[in-house]
Amino acid sequence: GGGGGGGGGPRAGGGNAANKKKELKSYFEQNPIDPSKWVAGTVRSTTDFGAFVDFGAPTDGLVHVSQLADARVESVADVVKVGDKVRVRVTNVEAGKSRIELSMREYIDPIQALIGDDEDSGPWGSNKDVVLPTEGPMQGELNGYNSKQDPLESAFAVAYKKAIAAKN
Repeated sequence: GGGGGGGGGPRAGGGNAANKKKELKSYFEQNPIDPSKWVAGTVRSTTDFGAFVDFGAPTDGLVHVSQLADARVESVADVVKVGDKVRVRVTNVEAGKSRIELSMREYIDPIQALIGDDEDSGPWGSNKDVVLPTEGPMQGELNGYNSKQDPLESAFAVAYKKAIAAKN
């Protein structure tokens, strides 16, 4: 009688790169990237430049050394070791290169970072906290300079004056 074939998990299929890309694409179609969402993972290996983490995708993701902690990290070994259970965020996927970028740093909403917590500050933040110097070593020089200088003219104004002068 003939024997039965074995089953294969999501990691089966050898090192076929095209297959890996398809698996990765389909995984992220089912699990869209959300940089604000934490997922559980396990550190599989570490290098000088980061840690590879298995978080359930067909390919392990890389947490670059700069993304291991909010503070500066001298050595990957200071933060994680193989087998550690960690929480990571998927920040970028390059399915074409089978690369997944992960972060263990806190999520900062880019829009919120621009706006800040101030309700009425508008998209670029408030300038009500900006204090222009009124005294100091440069101030006298600046005041003198500003009073002597004519207001800057636009390129149009300069060209217009030249045209009028040439006409007359």
